This record gives sequence, structure tokens and C-alpha cells, in this order.
Amino acid sequence: MIYRLFYERDDAGPEVEREMSRKLMQMGFLQMYGLHLEEIRLERNALGKPFAIDYPEIHFNLSHCAGCSALIFGDGPVGVDVERIRPHKAVVRRALSPEEMRLLEASGFADEVFFTFWTLKECYGKAVGAGLLAGMKNLSFSFEHDVPRLLDHQEAVFFLAPPGHGVVTAACRLEGKRSAETWTPVVRDITDEDLIL
Repeated sequence: MIYRLFYERDDAGPEVEREMSRKLMQMGFLQMYGLHLEEIRLERNALGKPFAIDYPEIHFNLSHCAGCSALIFGDGPVGVDVERIRPHKAVVRRALSPEEMRLLEASGFADEVFFTFWTLKECYGKAVGAGLLAGMKNLSFSFEHDVPRLLDHQEAVFFLAPPGHGVVTAACRLEGKRSAETWTPVVRDITDEDLIL
């Protein structure tokens, strides 16, 4: 299950993003598991990935950008990333592999294409719990029938949420040796008025 919370972004600085993300977590844990966020002891691993100490069977991940927070739950390690589409040219050569650069150039350097690669790489790093210490450029994606595939990492399955509201959202689920061909989690888009706390 992926929850995406969209809210007004005129005043959406880091404090607002954190507050809205916390509200989304409150709603998500309550709806998915009947747990109030105050009942859950959250910690972070050495690389910053959050986990619930008393509920090791609950796998989740959170991401936010101006005007949107995304939360994913899964039955195994998962990661999610959401990014607002914006000009990207300053970091493109440090983030993309040569094959991805060719795909980006063929698209006319579309910002949405760049952030598709970016979010796929970020969500993978979050799923494995290691961030991107190895560097984004060392991960390379291809697309087979519009399904993203991470080369040399068959244990990971990816999903791109329907675009909207000017953001790109990608999710990753680690499958171990039983990798599935496709994965289509339920995506629930809500606004701050829809929050159930």
C-alpha cells in the first residue's frame, strides 16, 4: 500500500513537510495496523532508515517533497521516493549511468524522465537500508514494456505511481530469490482534508 498526501505548497517549507509526513504516518499506521503512532517506538538504523522496534514484521518507508508526502507499507523491505519535477541539469551527469543518459537525451532532457530515474534509484537505496553510498551513477535502469528494471539486481521489483500534481513517485520491494515479474501496489491519493487521525 502506498499513501500519497498532497497539500498546498505555497508555505511548504521543511517544517510543514515534516508535520504533514507525521500526520500521514499517523493515519497510515492506524488504517493498516490499528496502531496509534504514539504507541510505536521508532528508531533509525545506522544509515537513517526508520523501523518500528516492537513490530519488526511491519516494513515501511517515508519520503516527502514540497507539497507531497509518500508512505509505503509492505510485507518485506520496501522503499519509496517522491520528487517534485523541476530543472535538473546541474546533477544529471553525476546521477545517471551512460545508458540512462542516452535515454534521457533521446527524450530531449525531459525533467520528468530525469526524476523517474532519480526516484527509482532513491527508493532502491531506501529499500536496502543503505542509502546511496555507492553513488547513483553505479545503478543503471532499463525499461522492458514500460516496467523499470535495475540491471544486476534481480531481487528488486519496482513500481512507478501514476504521475500527478507535478511529482514523480517510485517504490521498490525486495523479493530475495523469489523476484516477481511485476508489482502493482494499491496507491491511495489523499489531501490534508482527507486525513483520518
